[in-house]
Amino acid sequence: VLETSAADYPKYSFDVSDNDFDKLDSGNLDATLKIKFRGSGNKKLSVTINEDEISIDTDKLDYEKVITRHIKNGANTVKIIPRIEDLDISKLEIFLE
Repeated sequence: VLETSAADYPKYSFDVSDNDFDKLDSGNLDATLKIKFRGSGNKKLSVTINEDEISIDTDKLDYEKVITRHIKNGANTVKIIPRIEDLDISKLEIFLE
């Protein structure tokens, strides 16, 4: 079991404009979470997006998930909660496409 206090979890913030949110809300735009990992083996983590938690369990180096329903207008927060000892993320991006 990985023991870490909540203060140790990386947290990122980003803003979604009124215009982009209207496009997300109407289905004309999707928000996609993209994560690139380093190293081999299984990667286990939780990603919290504005209080909504997504569990990830993959052995791939690249992960993508549409997260449109988790996005809100204005300020948004993403928190990474590792579920293994040696989780190594090289890049985390959220695209509106």
